[in-house]
Parts: sequence; C-alpha cells; structure tokens
Amino acid sequence: LLVKPSSPAYGAMEGLRSGAEARAFLSSALPPLEPYLRDDDLDRFVQRPVARLPKFMLVEGQIHASLPKGGVVLLGDAIKAVKPYFGQGANSALEDVSVLAKCLGECGDDPAAAAASFDEARAEQARALVRTSRSFDGRGPLGTARFLVPLLLDIQLNKLLPRVFSPPMLRGLQDERNTFVGLRRTKRRERAVLLGLLAGMAAAARAVGGFVLRRSAGV
Repeated sequence: LLVKPSSPAYGAMEGLRSGAEARAFLSSALPPLEPYLRDDDLDRFVQRPVARLPKFMLVEGQIHASLPKGGVVLLGDAIKAVKPYFGQGANSALEDVSVLAKCLGECGDDPAAAAASFDEARAEQARALVRTSRSFDGRGPLGTARFLVPLLLDIQLNKLLPRVFSPPMLRGLQDERNTFVGLRRTKRRERAVLLGLLAGMAAAARAVGGFVLRRSAGV
C-alpha cells in the first residue's frame, strides 16, 4: 500500500497492533479486498515496519563484467530504480529483457559478447532514465516548481509552435518511438532554442526602446 506520511491512513496503519485490527482497517478502506484477506497475511502485514519509497539510484560504469567463471548481467531495477508513479520501472525492465534477448540472438554462443552489446545498448539509457526521473522529484516548494514550470512551459510551447517544441517529457515517455537519451537531448536542444528566442526578443525590445527614446528626444 502506498500512502502519504501526513495522511490519516498512514497514522491508522502505524497504529495497527493485530491481524484483527488490520482486517477491520482494510475492510473499511478497501472493501473489495475483504474476501481475499487471510489471517496469516494480516499478521505478517502488522508485523512489518512501515517503509518509505527508495531513493533514486544512479548506475555508473559498465553494467557487465567478465569473470574467470560465469558472470551476471543486471537489468531492470537492478541497474535503475525509479519511483512507482513514474510509470517506467516495469516498462523499462521489459525493454531490457527485449534488448538482451536480441543481443543473445545476434551473438550466438558468445555470452560475453552479448553482455558487452547489452551494456552498449542500455547503460546510457539507464542513466538517462534515472536522471530524468530524479529531476521530477525535488523536495519542498522549489522541487514542486522545478516539476511544474517545465511541464506547463512545454505544454504551451508545443501548442504555440508544435514543429519546434515537442510535448512535455512525461508525454514523450509514453511514445515507444522515443528513447530516454533522445528525449533528454531533445529537451536540452529546445531549451537552447527558447533561450535564443528570448535573447532575440530582448535585443529587439531594447532596439525599439532606444529608437522611441531618440525620436522622443528629437534626435
């Protein structure tokens, strides 16, 4: 169950002391679950401490290594952790599996080559995904502003100049044609274009202002 620390549900869950109390709470909060609640599961639920969502983890370096005997290829949450509401944890893990299967098929009986190929294909994507998701989750008012301002700005720019500015990052992540690395590059390029436009508008405004002042002064 995901609950906000400041919510009434969080306080109620912290106060549960028995399986019977857990049953009463869950039956009230989530009635459809009641037929599936088992006493042993509820006892374990009460005994488990309340946990917080994990912090973002950024993987650096290679995601494969050659060992004297055998080896391990990491994928999914083992190489990148994002919060549940981001919607890319399981999706990107499935992409990892698909890419690894392709690498194994292309490299035949050479697992070391397949691992190296997988590293080349997915390492930068993993880093880009974590960096993107981290940028959406700052703390406090400043963190909220860092999330909302680019989102609202991208929505308006895309409506105004759709051929120049792409949809917001969250919408872009839903398009299977995009990659995490490609989306970050696109947004950086669009920010540079926007800064150039603003600088040009500011220069034009100064020039017009200076011309008006000179006309007013009779120069």
